[in-house]
Amino acid sequence: MKYLSLALIVVFLSSCGGFVPNEIQSGKLLGVMPMQYGKASYQITQRIPADRETIFRQARRWAAFHSVNPTQALGVSDNLLGDIITTGSFEPQFYNDKKTPAILPGVTYAASIECYDRYYRITLTNFRYDIAGGKSYGVELRPKSLKKQRAAHQLEIIDEKIMRLIDSVESFVDGETKKSQPTISDK
Repeated sequence: MKYLSLALIVVFLSSCGGFVPNEIQSGKLLGVMPMQYGKASYQITQRIPADRETIFRQARRWAAFHSVNPTQALGVSDNLLGDIITTGSFEPQFYNDKKTPAILPGVTYAASIECYDRYYRITLTNFRYDIAGGKSYGVELRPKSLKKQRAAHQLEIIDEKIMRLIDSVESFVDGETKKSQPTISDK
């Protein structure tokens, strides 16, 4: 089974022919996006003086407001465990790369928010570029025609969007939990 999976991956990569893996520098994809388990992945843990149910409720509201499909955010959440799993996307955008116009394809991602008493953990991973024809490929790969410097610049743009996304989760959950009760004391 292990060899069959490896063979399928090799066949897939060789049939694509147009992609090469991005380099990992200092544990980051092209020195920009942190890597974990072979994937670009961000994980942030935030302390907050609130109980798990309050944090879960506000994190679930955030996911419903920011999900590609809000009903999915509400459908894949477990109040007993305090877990929310959803997906999101960044729209394609034009940018200038050394005075040359370029386009960053749309990017989709998977998000998980785990809620506990007094803290929550956000995990963002499975970043994929959306290309024409409904196809996509992971940010861990780049088309052979795309220079490494331009690929790194694209990852920097994505990284900035991810940081703003994480900030939006934190400010929404923190702000909303302060408005609602009960809170629990930090002992």
